[in-house]
Amino acid sequence: MKKERLHISKAMPGMILSAPVISPNKITLFQIGTILTRQKINAIRKYRVTYIAIYDDIQSALDDNIITIDQVEEIKTLIENNKRQGDTKEEEPEQKDLKQEEVRQKESNQKNLDVIVSEKEEDSSKESSQETPMQTVASEKYKERIVNSKEYFEFAKHFNNNLETFHTELHEIASTSKKVDVDELMDTTSDLLNLASNSLQVFDILHNLRHYDDSTYAHSLNVSIICNVFGKWLKYSEEDLKLLTVAGLLHDIGKLSIDPKIIKKPGKLTDEEFTAIKQHPVLGFNLLKKKGVDSRILSAALMHHKKCDGSGYPNLPPSVPLTDFAKIVTIADIYEAMTANRVYRQGLCPFDVIRMLQDGGFQLYEPKFLVIFLNGIVQSYLNHYVQLSDGQVGMIKYINQFSPPDPMIQLENGEIIDLSKDKSVRIIALM
Repeated sequence: MKKERLHISKAMPGMILSAPVISPNKITLFQIGTILTRQKINAIRKYRVTYIAIYDDIQSALDDNIITIDQVEEIKTLIENNKRQGDTKEEEPEQKDLKQEEVRQKESNQKNLDVIVSEKEEDSSKESSQETPMQTVASEKYKERIVNSKEYFEFAKHFNNNLETFHTELHEIASTSKKVDVDELMDTTSDLLNLASNSLQVFDILHNLRHYDDSTYAHSLNVSIICNVFGKWLKYSEEDLKLLTVAGLLHDIGKLSIDPKIIKKPGKLTDEEFTAIKQHPVLGFNLLKKKGVDSRILSAALMHHKKCDGSGYPNLPPSVPLTDFAKIVTIADIYEAMTANRVYRQGLCPFDVIRMLQDGGFQLYEPKFLVIFLNGIVQSYLNHYVQLSDGQVGMIKYINQFSPPDPMIQLENGEIIDLSKDKSVRIIALM
C-alpha cells in the first residue's frame, strides 16, 4: 500500500502528502508532494481539516516522481528531529492581541537580531518559528508560484552547478597554495546574476531556494549575490562592486578550518563548540592575509560579526574601526540568515526582517547603509502582492521611506491602506 488516509491528530513532520489538502470552504491549503512540518500541520488543523492523505513511505513518493532525491535528506532530518524531541503532540499557536504583539515585538527585536545570527542560539531555536497558519498557507502558495517558474528552474540549475564549482575553489584556497583569483570567483556570482532580470527576481529566487546540506557554501554564495545588489544600490564602481561581491563569497572561509561536525551539528552547540565557531573570523582573516587579498576583503572576513555598538566578535582594539565593506557584508549576512530556508524552518518573511532591522538595527548596523538596504528591499517588492494579517490580499503601491516595513497597500477592492497609520494590520507573507 503506497498511500493512506490519516487523521490529522496522527500527522507528524516529514510525512508527504499524496493528495492536496482542501479546507471545508474549498481553499487549497497544500498541494500533493508537500512535506509536512509542525507549522503546516498546525495550519491544516486551524482550517478544520480532519483527514489527510499521505504516502506511507519515502520510496513510494519517489516512485511516483512526487519528490526528488534532493528532498530525501530534508525529510529524514524532519523525522529524526521529531523523534529526538520525543513529543508528537502538536501545540496550537498562541493567539495574541495585535497591540500586545506589536509592543512585545519592538521590545524583543534588538535581542532577536543577535539571536538569529548567533550560531549557538540559532541551533537552540530550530523549532521556535512563530509562523501562523495563515502565513504558512500564503508562504506555500508564494513558494509554489516561484519554484514553478522557468526563471527559477534555470537559476536553481546554475546555482547547483556553481555551488559545486565554488565548493572546489574555496577548498583549494583554504588547503593549498592557490592564490585568490578575484575575477574567477566573480564569475561564480555573475553567472547567476545574469539570469535574473531585476532585484525582485533575485530576492524571490533566493528566498525560495531549498535547504543545502553544505550551508556554509550556499550561504556564502547567497551573501555574495545580495552584496552585489546592495553595492549597485550604493552606486559602487565596477571595481568596488567586484571586490564587495567577492568579500561576500569569502566572508565565512574561516569555517573551513573548524571541525565539520561542529559546523553541521543539528542540535544546540555546547559552550566549547560555540567558542570554536567564534574563531572563524580570525581564522579566515589569517588565511586570506597569506593570499595577499585586498584589505577590504580581509576586513569583511574579520569583522562581519562585529556590530557598530562594539558587540559581537572577535574582540578588537577600540582603535580598529569597522570598514565599510565589513558593515555592508554584515547587513547582507544577517538578512540572508533570517530569510533563507533551513531544513528545520521556513525563512522569515522579508517584511518581518525589515521590521526587526528597523526597530532594533540602527544601534547595531551602520545607519547610512541600513537605510539604503531596507528601502532597496522594499522597492524591489513594489507592485508585488502580499498577505495582510487581517486575511486580506493587496498590492504594494507606495513606499514609506521613513518606515519601510509599512508601505501603502491597494486592496483587491481598490481601497488604499497606509500601514504606517493603521497599526492593526501588517504584512505577514509574500504572495
